[in-house]
Amino acid sequence: MLKSAAYRLLLVGIYASLPFSSSIACGDDQQGSASNGIPQLQDQVVLKLGHNNSLGMPLRWQQANGKYTGPMIDIMEEISRRSGVKLEFVPMPFARTWEMVKQGRFIEGGFGNYYTEDRAEYATYFFPALGFFYNRLYTHAEVGNPVATLDGLKGKSVVKLIGHSISREFDAAVKHKSIEVIEVSSYDSMLEMLQRGRAHYAAAPQFVFDTLIRDNSYEETVVKTNLLLSERATYFYLSKQAQIPDRDRLIETLQRTMREMERDRYFEKAHEKFGTSYKRSDLGRHP
Repeated sequence: MLKSAAYRLLLVGIYASLPFSSSIACGDDQQGSASNGIPQLQDQVVLKLGHNNSLGMPLRWQQANGKYTGPMIDIMEEISRRSGVKLEFVPMPFARTWEMVKQGRFIEGGFGNYYTEDRAEYATYFFPALGFFYNRLYTHAEVGNPVATLDGLKGKSVVKLIGHSISREFDAAVKHKSIEVIEVSSYDSMLEMLQRGRAHYAAAPQFVFDTLIRDNSYEETVVKTNLLLSERATYFYLSKQAQIPDRDRLIETLQRTMREMERDRYFEKAHEKFGTSYKRSDLGRHP
C-alpha cells in the first residue's frame, strides 16, 4: 500500500474534484421512523458511498440534469429515510471506489457491485441484494463462429473492466492464464476496443453494454453472443478500514432496516416503479 505524501495529495485532489450526485438528508421525523426494533443512533451519521458512474439502465442511470436515478438509487434513499443515516452518493469509476474502500479513506463504502470472497476481506456487505444482472460475452460482427463455452476463449483476447469479477469459472481461467484479458477503466473503452478490433471479445453486464451499443449506433458491428457468463447480484457495502463512529450499532441499524424493507417487499416495489424486475431467490440473500 502506498503511503507517500505525494500519493495522499493525489487522492485528496481526486476526491475533491468528484461531484456528488445526491445527498439524502434525514431530519428528526425520519430519525423517529427507525422503529420495529431497529437500533437508534445517538448522533447523525453521514456515509459517503461510491457508485459506478459508467453503469446505465436498468439499475441506475444519469439524467440530463446530472442526477442519478433508478431502482437502486430509490432503494438506497429508502434505506437512508428509514434508518436515519444520511447517505451521500459519489459517482466514480469502480476501480477508484474500491481503492478508497480498501484503504478506508475519503469514502465509507459503496453500492452497486458484486460480492466476492476477496472483496469481503475489505468490506462488510448488507443483504438482501439491491438488484440483479447478467454478465454476457460480446464480439465484433465480423468474428466468425462465436464461442459457446469458456474453452473456446483460449488464445483469444477478452477486454473487461478493471476489478470487475465476471464469474468464478471465468476468473479462475484468467488466474491460470487460460484466457488473455485486457483490463480498461470504463465500459466506453471496452466498446471502443471491440469496435476497432483491438480485442476479440468483451465480457460485460448485459444491460450496460446493450445500452452503450444502442446509444452509439453499433448494433450492426457489435453483437451479443449466446454465451451467458454469469448471473450476479449487486450489493451495498461498507469499508472495514473506514473510521465510522459506533460502527457495530450502525451496521445493525442498516441491516435491520434492509430486513424490514425486505418484509415490506420494498425491493420489488422499487424495481416495478422503474419497469424492471426483482427476483426473490436464494441468489442475493447470501453471498
